[in-house]
Amino acid sequence: MDERGAIEDYPGMTAHEAARLAARALGALAGQMDEAADLFDAVRYGRVEPTPTQDTWMREFADRVTHASLALETATGQVPA
Repeated sequence: MDERGAIEDYPGMTAHEAARLAARALGALAGQMDEAADLFDAVRYGRVEPTPTQDTWMREFADRVTHASLALETATGQVPA
């Protein structure tokens, strides 16, 4: 999302902080960002071993996020069509 200009990451940014910021620009995918952040944290910090289903879901979700249209605000505060 940083590469696409939807968020500006910073050192120490958590998955949940990134998810909250990215959700603003993701429209229909916004609701799944917290779920993705929870799974990322659980796997990253060793609380769970991801199941094949979770792995597939996360990879497919990441692909949908990568290709999603973004609702970014313009300088006037309007969201482009």
